[in-house]
Amino acid sequence: ANGVGEKAPLSAQGFEWQYQASWNHWCSFGTDANNTMHAAYTAHLHGTGVDFIEISSGGVARLVNFTEMVQWNSATGTKRAIRLKLDVPLGWTTSVEKLIQQTGNTGPMYVPVWDTGIWNVITELLKSH
Repeated sequence: ANGVGEKAPLSAQGFEWQYQASWNHWCSFGTDANNTMHAAYTAHLHGTGVDFIEISSGGVARLVNFTEMVQWNSATGTKRAIRLKLDVPLGWTTSVEKLIQQTGNTGPMYVPVWDTGIWNVITELLKSH
């Protein structure tokens, strides 16, 4: 996992699993756990998986509960909230759970947004130059 102030890029698939640190900051799980957690969570949402999985992230063993969206550090017993962050616009209102159930690939979540007001301003700017 990343230290304070570090930001891992979202995976090539457009998703990143994170845990909430003690200072209310979200930190990324190690890349070694990202894909494993995502596959298990997707199966959990589709009803074909389990509620709990054991993973290793950054060399630390963890138990993840997808029903409660928490993880426990096996060595310290520390329990922390987890979340799945998707590479989608902040204004989207569809839940993460519904977005990832639409397809196995998060790429199709990107859709063109048509805003007549913005289009008109851009058109006027282009005409004026």
